[in-house]
Amino acid sequence: MVMEVMVPVWDKLEHKERRLQKEEEEAIAKILQLHKQQRLFHSCAKDMLRCGLKTIDELDEAEERERREAEAKRSFLHNPPPTVSKGIAPN
Repeated sequence: MVMEVMVPVWDKLEHKERRLQKEEEEAIAKILQLHKQQRLFHSCAKDMLRCGLKTIDELDEAEERERREAEAKRSFLHNPPPTVSKGIAPN
């Protein structure tokens, strides 16, 4: 009879332990996400100071410009314009 009483109590304890472990994992995941956001914030702040920008929008625009310029360079390097040989007219 003692064992019969112990099983439900043990089940409750195991359930509570699993719930606490899940809460702990969620809290750790939240902390890791906050650290990631802090690193991104500091990186953006450094970029803004380096470029003399005053708003995140200005930073976003500058980064987009840089991305387009880099893409144009990569495209040009992989697909250079045709060269014109002496005596041959281009099409």
